[in-house]
Amino acid sequence: MSAFRLMFAEIGFRYLSFVLCVLAVVVATALLVTGPTLVSGHASETDEVLAEQEEKSKQTLQETSKQQQASLKKFAAESQERLQQRREQQQASLKEFEEKSQAELAELEKTTKRATRDLGFNLNIVHKDTTMGSLYVEYKLVTMPEEYISKLASAEEIDMIRHLLASLQDIIKYNGRSVMLVGFLPEAHQSHLSEKPPMQNVPDPGNVYVGFELWGDLKPGDTIEVEGPGGKLALEVANETKPEEMGSQRDASLIVHLHDAQKILGKPGQISQIMALGCHCSEANLPNIREKLGKVLPDTRITEHKTRRISRAVQRDAATATKMADLARHKAEQEREYQKAVAHEQQMENDLKAEQQQQLKQDEQHEQKILADLKTGRESVQGNLETLVAALTPLVVIACAAFIGLMSWNNVRERRTEIGILRALGKGRSTVAALFLGKAVFVGLVGGCVGVLLGLGLAKALGGTMGGATEFFSPAAWIVVVTIIGAPLVAALASYLPTLSAIRQDPAIVLQDG
Repeated sequence: MSAFRLMFAEIGFRYLSFVLCVLAVVVATALLVTGPTLVSGHASETDEVLAEQEEKSKQTLQETSKQQQASLKKFAAESQERLQQRREQQQASLKEFEEKSQAELAELEKTTKRATRDLGFNLNIVHKDTTMGSLYVEYKLVTMPEEYISKLASAEEIDMIRHLLASLQDIIKYNGRSVMLVGFLPEAHQSHLSEKPPMQNVPDPGNVYVGFELWGDLKPGDTIEVEGPGGKLALEVANETKPEEMGSQRDASLIVHLHDAQKILGKPGQISQIMALGCHCSEANLPNIREKLGKVLPDTRITEHKTRRISRAVQRDAATATKMADLARHKAEQEREYQKAVAHEQQMENDLKAEQQQQLKQDEQHEQKILADLKTGRESVQGNLETLVAALTPLVVIACAAFIGLMSWNNVRERRTEIGILRALGKGRSTVAALFLGKAVFVGLVGGCVGVLLGLGLAKALGGTMGGATEFFSPAAWIVVVTIIGAPLVAALASYLPTLSAIRQDPAIVLQDG
């Protein structure tokens, strides 16, 4: 009978010992496989969790950054819209202020003209034979036809003067004193130019304006008689109230309608001068006007009151400069307000950026803390598992090896008689050793395979319970191969010493003892 048949026969005869030894190998092998496999699976699983958490943290921070950029972009757009609205409001306000200023300037121009019209007109058109002495000292003027005023008003080549006012004047006696009688014809306007409001109030026929020095006890509506070379004429006082003192020739003047003056002075159809005011003093170019006037009215001459023109110009320019200064100041104030608004919006945007950066930094710190906590927990659990496996596995393996050795020692002691018989029958030591060591190898092989399968199943079950995944083809897989190969060797080594002691004894002594 071969050694293998004897081995299997012996296993069948002593099956309980065989089962116990196999169980010992299974326990040791299962523990040897389960521990490292769980440690490897836990490490792999936690690495995946850390990688997922890092990716999640990265995506969270990226999403936060995108939201902050969108928020900042929206704020910038709203800021530009607010500034644009403010600019439009300022422009509308400035336009309204300019229009108001222009209206005020126009009204001021009228007021200035009214206030300065008593100074006289810029231009006096008189007969060419009138001397300056007779005009300004004796007040004796050479008369000219009344139709000159209409001829001048209809002359299209005359386009630099406005407010044509024909008058007739002379000195007469009134209440025993010399007074100036002035007759005005309502203002004529050049038909080819835009019409302007009149600058001189002209009394209606039959009415008279009485100067301050001549008022006396008169009342509005009284009738006075005015006598001159042409005869007497009863006139109604047209003043609404007692006139104010002007401090000029007007205080000692009687102002009537031109036709009434012609009757009193006995000069029908005659005028002594035509007074005119340039639309803009700077445009009243005297040489040009004289040249054009000479073509329309060749027997006249023109004189200019420069001081009066300058006074009006100065007054108008001063008023214009004041309004322009107000407008410039208003523009400057609005620009300062706009720049303040721009600075405020910029400061708000900078504050928002700083707040977002601070928030992003806090989020980064929070995500880093989460990762750090995960890593710390992972390292702690991983260390505990490795420590447990490192401490428990050798103890179990040593205990199982000792158990197998004791079982083998007991087996050898019980079979000493069989060993002696086999030796007596001529079986060599190697055959006897193969019988016992082969059984040990077979026990280790069966227990190792079963233990590996049990260990992998147990590792998978425990891994699922622990929330992890077990990798059969992990870095710990080499332990499986080593265990399957090493388990028979360990069992054989555990049985070697008892077997060696048995086969070295003399068969006769063994049989005699048995």
